[in-house]
Amino acid sequence: VVSTQSTEGREMLESAKLNGMSHLAGLSRVYRRQAAMTTCGVASIAITVDYLDRKSEELSSEEDVFKYFRVTSSGDSGPAILEEDVVRKSGMTLDTLARACAQMYPSTTIHRPETLGELNWFLEDHFLTPDECGRPSLVLCNYNMALAGQGSWWGGHISPIAAYNSRTGHVLVLDVWMFTEPCWVSLEMLLTATQHNDPDSGLPRGFVRVTSN
Repeated sequence: VVSTQSTEGREMLESAKLNGMSHLAGLSRVYRRQAAMTTCGVASIAITVDYLDRKSEELSSEEDVFKYFRVTSSGDSGPAILEEDVVRKSGMTLDTLARACAQMYPSTTIHRPETLGELNWFLEDHFLTPDECGRPSLVLCNYNMALAGQGSWWGGHISPIAAYNSRTGHVLVLDVWMFTEPCWVSLEMLLTATQHNDPDSGLPRGFVRVTSN
């Protein structure tokens, strides 16, 4: 991985900006760390809400996210989309993340690229191809931290994608984990890290693209 504070990291960010493939300016205003060991997905959802639909200077909290799903599921006889006790015990899978985001933003989609070409196309499409209605979008990444080169922390993790440098083939992961920093991860390592099966779902990890309403 490449630190965002290194000369190389700063140069990659400037290049990404020049090519229109950075959302860091807007995301940096709403970025925060996860509050508990298993709430990376909840922190990423809170960042998403504030980035796509911010209505005040006060940032959304993880408790705000849990409260939203407690209220929206209170009259539903089926299983809750986001169960707080489950999340606090074992986090969330890619499918759970996508269902939670889709509850708020119906245009949410799941992506599981299988090749470097597919991942490159997905990222370029996200940053360079505006929604037909001009709506902003954000990509959240569910990946294995160790396989991404971030050290032997938790296996599964969720964080927003802030920029893509197609020239060097690096993706800026806006890491919400409390013990690591946002960093540039190579396309190859990120693909491997997202193809790793989640033991809770039995499915590969991947990406969720959330588009504003």
